[in-house]
Amino acid sequence: MGLTVGEVLELPLAGNFTLVAGKGGLGRIVENVNLLDYEYDTKSPRGIEPDGLFDQKSFVVTSMLFAKDKANIILNVTRQLYVDGVSAIGIIQAYFKSLPREVIEFADSKNFPIFLVSSEKTFSENVVIGLTRAIESSENINHIEEKINFIMQHKVSPATRLSTAQEIIPFFRAPYRFYYMVSKHQVNTYGFQHQILTLKSKKTDGIEILPYQFGILICTMEIDEKIFMEKLKKIGIRKEEYIIGVSTGCFETDKVANEIREALYAQRYASRNKKMICKFSEMGIWQMILPNRDNIWIQKYCEGLLQKLKSADCEFGTEIFDTISIYVANNCDTKNTAAKMSVHANTIRYRIKKAQEVLKLEGNEMEFQQAIWFAFNYKIGIDSYFDTF
Repeated sequence: MGLTVGEVLELPLAGNFTLVAGKGGLGRIVENVNLLDYEYDTKSPRGIEPDGLFDQKSFVVTSMLFAKDKANIILNVTRQLYVDGVSAIGIIQAYFKSLPREVIEFADSKNFPIFLVSSEKTFSENVVIGLTRAIESSENINHIEEKINFIMQHKVSPATRLSTAQEIIPFFRAPYRFYYMVSKHQVNTYGFQHQILTLKSKKTDGIEILPYQFGILICTMEIDEKIFMEKLKKIGIRKEEYIIGVSTGCFETDKVANEIREALYAQRYASRNKKMICKFSEMGIWQMILPNRDNIWIQKYCEGLLQKLKSADCEFGTEIFDTISIYVANNCDTKNTAAKMSVHANTIRYRIKKAQEVLKLEGNEMEFQQAIWFAFNYKIGIDSYFDTF
């Protein structure tokens, strides 16, 4: 996928870049780097249809030498690059310290980013080389993430899943365990790439470092957590700086997808519940809810129960749904719910009784509490708890 133009600005080489037009195009994708030298020396492009001189989705670096004595062609060149599908232009300020107003207006109207690059500290070749390396690194990370997503697909055969895992984890064997670690501090694209490359260069035997969604997915053959953490410390990972999810650990290589999911679920659970580290086995009933949140039967049950409460509110003009939601969030404690809603406890009891009637669970307090707890927490899991793995 490459980088976005906005991510290019995060790179160290962009320290001398000044965005002068096309601010609305920072989300454009950069997959190639092209150097514009003499292509328009002899003729001015029309800027009407592609001429095939430059790659689509490329970042074009130029000194505009060809326009040194004819600045009037800069607009047509800019039009041509836009028509060719170029993502952005970086102009080394060797000959032009600014751009004609009509060029700026055109680029702004098309959300076509143009940068002026100081020529005192930057050479065209350095920009081309630096951007090319950054794109290659980004594509490598994207490739690994695609492999991880493929492994987790439910329809993949066990043999294909295992061979794919061995592509990105050459030493993969049982027993093994996955750790998923996300930094507590925001990291930009370049910082993440640099971190992954650094860790990979220091990794020890039996540990594989994999990038995944701006986090670090680690496969280890070391089941003992204390020994593993010591190994992490040696390669420069301080566990205090991360929120960590840990899979159960497995002796069957064909269960690799489940182990990865467990580490991802546990990390998100830890993050939501303000824990530094969480094992999947410590997640209680969420060990069952989260892996099954796409189950059509569970969805139908929970959605049907919640819809009955909402329909009752519409029919009777009550606040049953909101009351039961807060009741569940307060561990089914009537007094705490009343305090939270600033109403009398008897009002809460009345609404709970109405909810039991609506769900046809009158006189069955335990089943009622189980049903509403599961339905509302399942809804949280679906709506906002986790991404799909």
